Amino acid sequence: MNGLQFQKKLLSMQENMMNFALMLTANKDDAQDLLQDTTLKVLNN
Repeated sequence: MNGLQFQKKLLSMQENMMNFALMLTANKDDAQDLLQDTTLKVLNN
């Protein structure tokens, strides 16, 4: 899997990740922050 394929796969999972973040935080704004932070960390590493 190359970098572009990985990014597309990660982006396709954003809705599921958001739902999980909402379960963890019970707050939409916190869940969005968590999702953004997590996505950036994944892409940087």
